[in-house]
Amino acid sequence: MKTKFDEIGLLFLKRRKELGLTQQQLGEKVGVTKSEISKIENGRGITFSTINKISDALGVAVVVELKEKSSPSSDIIPDSLMTYSSENTFEFLVEYITSKVVEWIMKEQNVGLEEALLLFHNSETFDALCRPDNGMYVESPAFVYEIFQEELRRGTLRGMTE
Repeated sequence: MKTKFDEIGLLFLKRRKELGLTQQQLGEKVGVTKSEISKIENGRGITFSTINKISDALGVAVVVELKEKSSPSSDIIPDSLMTYSSENTFEFLVEYITSKVVEWIMKEQNVGLEEALLLFHNSETFDALCRPDNGMYVESPAFVYEIFQEELRRGTLRGMTE
C-alpha cells in the first residue's frame, strides 16, 4: 500500500531527475548524505523539516492538503485544505494551535475571550509553543491542551492576579 510519504518521495525523485541532480548533489545542497536522500525518495525518514529543505533545494512549493476524517478528533487540523510555504509554516502552526487552545480554555474554564487569551499567553506552555527549537509547534492541539492543563493544575501561570 502506497503512503503519502511514498508519494512525496517519488515527487522529490522526479524533480531531482528533472533538474539533473544526483542524490549526492541534492544531499550536499540540503546537508544530508546520499543515503538519506535515497531513504526520503523511498518514503522513509521524511519530516516537515526535510520536506522544507528539499523543497527549497529543488525550487518547489510545499502544498499540504489535510482532510477531515469521518469522525474528527481534537488532535487534527480540521481545515479541509491549507496551503502554506516554508516561510510561514511555523507562524501558521503556532497561530492555529493557539486559537484552538484559547477556544478550549473559553469552553472548559467558562471564561471570555480576553481572559482566555491572558491565561494562555501568560503560560509556560505558550512560551514553549513559540520556540521553534523545541518542535512543539508541530504537535497537536490536544497535546498542547494536556501540557496547559497540567500548568493550570500546578497554578504556575505568570502575571495573573486572583
